[in-house]
Parts: sequence; structure tokens; C-alpha cells
Amino acid sequence: MPPGCTSALAVGIDDALIASDKRVLTSQWEHHALHRPLLRLASTGVRVEYIPPRRSEPTHGHVSPIDLDWLEQALSKHDVGLVAITAACNVTGELLPYEDVIRIAHQYGSMVLIDAAQIVGWRKLDLPRLGADMVAFGGHKGLQAPWGIGGLYLSDRVQMECTSATCELPVAGKSDANRSPRPGYCDVGSVDQFALAGLHAAIRMLRQQNMEAYLTDARRQIQRIRATLERIDRLCLFGPVEPDQGMPSLLAVSGFSSSEVASRLRRHSLFVG
Repeated sequence: MPPGCTSALAVGIDDALIASDKRVLTSQWEHHALHRPLLRLASTGVRVEYIPPRRSEPTHGHVSPIDLDWLEQALSKHDVGLVAITAACNVTGELLPYEDVIRIAHQYGSMVLIDAAQIVGWRKLDLPRLGADMVAFGGHKGLQAPWGIGGLYLSDRVQMECTSATCELPVAGKSDANRSPRPGYCDVGSVDQFALAGLHAAIRMLRQQNMEAYLTDARRQIQRIRATLERIDRLCLFGPVEPDQGMPSLLAVSGFSSSEVASRLRRHSLFVG
């Protein structure tokens, strides 16, 4: 259990077994928490390429966040070691076709890392059934746990290279047979036990509720807030109009930077994430 989704993504990307002659594919919708370790990986010689969006209907200008045909063509060259994408854009709330990405990538033998920070707790996730090799998430968003706790799910088939996972230095003449192939304590650091207890309590609370009714009510409230904000001329709202088509999204105020808006909201005791 890492202290958050950012550290989970860093460990997953750093420890993924990717040869220097392989490519890594990602989208153009990524949070810097995923983009930054990919740039570091690129400095080692691994090629990082961006899956383009696809304009599916020129008549109304709808843009799909990922061109799945382009993705499959890239994967068909059999030199992609990892596909790393977010499940939903943190800025626009746009959902990416992550299930299709997992399915297509596995057809060509590539690993898949999903940044689930924006959807965990908001959408039903059966991780073994989802089939991703790695799934990173934080506890403080949809799961409603305290700050300072997250997770990195690894499937049984994922290949990792974790030379530090045993917290021991190599000893000359001794075998590394007992060295773990998975990230361990040294990789993720000390776990905040109070935050971990909070995550456990939050998951228990969510499991005791009728999740479908709970999420329906939450989306209804989001829609009410959006309808109210849309009446304000200076506001620009991002993301899908219907809440079941995406995630809660952001807004911009004409003439003000994001930091200025956040500062003013905090003065009125409004939480800004």
C-alpha cells in the first residue's frame, strides 16, 4: 500500500520489466503523476509514444479520447512493452475506453497499467475481471478515505523487476533466489497506519450501502450543481453533460487563473481538490 496514487504509478512504471528496445504507449489525457515517470523512463532509451484521439463524426465534431485503430496498428508491431493510460481525465472528466485498451493490448502480449485515481469508488471495479496488469489508485477521492493512502494492484501474470524489494543489499556468492519479483516495503515506503485504517473503514462503509442508489444520488447532485453553474456567463464547464457518461469535472472562470479561483473559494470555506 503506497501513500497515494502518485507513488503507486511511479513504482509500477519504474519496476515494470520493459526492455530498452521496447515502446511504451500512453494517451494525451494523462495526469502528471503518470506522465512524469514515463518521461524519466524515456531518458533511459525506452520510446514513449502518444496515442492520438480520433474524430469519429466530422458532422458534429465529437472526439474520442483514444484512436483504438491506431492503437491496434501500433501494437501489431509487437514491440510495445507497456500501455499506460488513465481511466478518466482529471481535468475534463472524460472517460477513456480503458476496457477496450486492455483487451486489445493483451491480444498482442503487452502489459497494461491503468491510473484509476478518478474512477475508483465512482464506478464498479472488479480488478481480476477487468484484466489490467497494474491498477493504481488513491484512497481520498471516490473511496472517501483520508489523504496519505493508495494502492497498486498487480495481477498474477505481471512481470516486474524489483531488485530492492527485499530491503537487502546483494551479497557476493549468494543466490538471489529468494528475492521478491514484486514491489515491497522498500519500494513504497512506510505505510501511514492511521490512513490505512481510514481506508478500511471507508471501504466497509461503502460496501454496507446500496452502491447503485448511492452513486445515482451522487450523480443527481452533480447534475444539479452543473445546471446551476451553467447559468453563470463567466463560467466555462468541462466534461460530458450527462454524469453517467463521465466523471465530475472542472470549471474555469473567465479572467481568473485556476489558482486564483481556488484561493477565492477557500476564503469561503469551500474545499478545492
